Amino acid sequence: MKTSLKRILEIFAFLYAFFLASRPLSDPDFWWHLKTGEYILGNRAIPRVDFYSFTNAGKPWVAHEWLSEVIFYQVYSHLGFNALIFIFAVLGAIAFWIVYRRCQSHPYIGLVATLLGMASILT
Repeated sequence: MKTSLKRILEIFAFLYAFFLASRPLSDPDFWWHLKTGEYILGNRAIPRVDFYSFTNAGKPWVAHEWLSEVIFYQVYSHLGFNALIFIFAVLGAIAFWIVYRRCQSHPYIGLVATLLGMASILT
């Protein structure tokens, strides 16, 4: 297969993943993560107990996603919500572009498999 056609397919896969991932965030825990990042930056401490929920208030909690929560909050507070959507879309597109590039099959088969993977994960 011609190198230029393969390059066009790679660009198409990247752009398709980017546009498919460029949608409002639908994770119901996202706002909780954002608030935890705000708490960490405001108090200069990672929370050790749950203070958000009604049923588990005061119980031990391991904030294992603390670094990403801080980064999310920093981006959100300085650049806004749309910047977070853009960053998530770029990261998702890069991930699928890497998957496509690592396919050992014919480029058409790799493209179709990658597009199906994108559609099943991002929709």
